[in-house]
Amino acid sequence: MSIPFVGTEDLGNYLRLELNDTDDLGVIAVNAACDTVRSYLGQQVDLVSGDAVNLDGSGTDALLLPELPVVEITSVTTYDADGNDEDPLTVDEDYRVSSGTVGILWRIPRYNVWPLGHANIAVVYSHGYDTSISSGSGDCYGGVPSDIRLIAVQLAARIYDIGMVQQEAAGSWSATYVGGAGQLNDYEMRALDRWRVRGAA
Repeated sequence: MSIPFVGTEDLGNYLRLELNDTDDLGVIAVNAACDTVRSYLGQQVDLVSGDAVNLDGSGTDALLLPELPVVEITSVTTYDADGNDEDPLTVDEDYRVSSGTVGILWRIPRYNVWPLGHANIAVVYSHGYDTSISSGSGDCYGGVPSDIRLIAVQLAARIYDIGMVQQEAAGSWSATYVGGAGQLNDYEMRALDRWRVRGAA
């Protein structure tokens, strides 16, 4: 389950209201906003440790990891055409990792490539931002970058303020989006583009 990277307290500070985790409307607003930002970025955002993924071999020396930023690579293993695992690869001998915000595994030494294939490269790695850190430094070991958090709070405020979440029954809330207040605007999308993964829907 994804952890919201902004909270009702952040929303309350932005709106200058007293809000906390018992405010159903505030909780739904921040959850909806965080999920919208995640969807646009094509990223989990939260810190995930030991995530196991099978990637398609590119036939080149570069392999793009799907989630950023990359915090740590635990293991990389290639599979042959018959699906048998080969020896695990060793960092700095068989591959190296680009900086956390790029997320590329480079095959080394020179002229080595990732074998072409479908789901033939198994990677276990940790990625994302520590959502327990309230103000992001923007590096792969810090919290969620401040511009991502600000946009999520702005979106949550629109959902909260303009009535995008309507009460279904006493004490129960349901998200109902009308108009554009529950969506990212052009300015926000442009600001998020620097963190967006290529090919995100």
